[in-house]
Amino acid sequence: MVLLTGYAAKQCARRVHNEWDPTIESVPWDLPPELKMRFDSGRAFEDDIFAKLKQRLGKRCI
Repeated sequence: MVLLTGYAAKQCARRVHNEWDPTIESVPWDLPPELKMRFDSGRAFEDDIFAKLKQRLGKRCI
């Protein structure tokens, strides 16, 4: 039995079904290099912003 949270109720019912039904075969997906580069750039940007906030705010932001 699969118990889902309220978050699943906000999503497409077909998507939730396909993600959680063990009889549906999942298709492996390789992340394209361009998309990986964008994700990595976004994470680096977030790390930089959080480091600057922590430096300015000190322990108050922890």
